[in-house]
Amino acid sequence: MSLYCKVKNYGKGFITAQDRFAFDISGHPNDTWVVQDNVSGQRWIDDQRADQFTNKAEAQAALDASISGQLYPDDYAVESLRGQQITHTLP
Repeated sequence: MSLYCKVKNYGKGFITAQDRFAFDISGHPNDTWVVQDNVSGQRWIDDQRADQFTNKAEAQAALDASISGQLYPDDYAVESLRGQQITHTLP
């Protein structure tokens, strides 16, 4: 199970090596983070003073709203996506 939150990455020390060993974490657009649901992951969210989403659907809706209207550029590497709406699905 995962926890979903929003918090800005402030740089060095935001995620430590100790954090990486204690829980899984992945960053996504709109400063959205997916954090393993365990004591260490919850503590990290609390320490960062992150805004925690109630569930994945709420996090996905916020992410979708943040990228709404954004298109892949005309020089994007994948030709078939050029000019298409950018999408991102949370795990």
